[in-house]
Amino acid sequence: MNKRSYTVRHSTEFIYNQPIRENVLVLNMMPLQDKHQRLDWYDLKLTPRAEIFQFSDQYGNTKQIFNILRDHQKLKICSSFQTTVTAPANPPDNSNEIGWENLKEFEQTGHMWPWFQSGYFTRVSDQLKKFLLEEEIEKHSDPLISLKCLNTKLFSVFTYKPGSTNANSAIDEILTSRQGVCQDYAHVMITIARFWGIASRYVSGYMYQDKVDEKTNTTGESHAWCECFLPTLGWLGFDPTNNRMVGIHHIKTAVGKDYAEVPLHKGFFKGGETDKLNVCVTIKRAC
Repeated sequence: MNKRSYTVRHSTEFIYNQPIRENVLVLNMMPLQDKHQRLDWYDLKLTPRAEIFQFSDQYGNTKQIFNILRDHQKLKICSSFQTTVTAPANPPDNSNEIGWENLKEFEQTGHMWPWFQSGYFTRVSDQLKKFLLEEEIEKHSDPLISLKCLNTKLFSVFTYKPGSTNANSAIDEILTSRQGVCQDYAHVMITIARFWGIASRYVSGYMYQDKVDEKTNTTGESHAWCECFLPTLGWLGFDPTNNRMVGIHHIKTAVGKDYAEVPLHKGFFKGGETDKLNVCVTIKRAC
């Protein structure tokens, strides 16, 4: 089997404008384990120190939560791990007789009910319907071919531009400006796929970039893509930001209906405001 191991270090430092007296955060930083990915080791360090509690959510993601009750003006979160990724099999050229009627029957079974539902950022809007008409995006007779074409289409009509949107941007922003980042690309593809009747989910993680691969769009931080489920074929990963199928370069940390369910960190603090945020991510190939 084609396997690769990677070591990832993700450091986030919050600097506040005055001392914080309470800081509660939930983290989605520990990688998932499935048939294509094995977690070799994981380490999480906090400064100032705090007791970390760990639990699994309804999707199998590992979440970590902590509460710092003493005064502090800085918070540093350093997540380090090594994971081994096995390359998924190359998908077939088509869905092998899986038609739209088959998908409709599959949806009615309720087997993957959450992945057919809209998320906070993945709702069909008038702007989306207008976008589909303007770009002449429509279903082909074969669902898998439809997804492959959609993956390529979004790559061609959108411009990857860091800073053009933010973590709370609705898909209407990228649909209007045609500019965005990986989160936006993934949200649009998920929304369209669900609109077509295909179970789809948001994936957060990282992507290793070979130095010679100049066509890859990354920011040196986290990455996002989507997975779509087709009966008999299972979950298939699509990376519309880079016009490729998800493969051995992708490192998965969490899945959800959209970004709102799996941000790297989410919580609240009391006593001031965030004055500065420093993020540093390094991804190295171990073997």
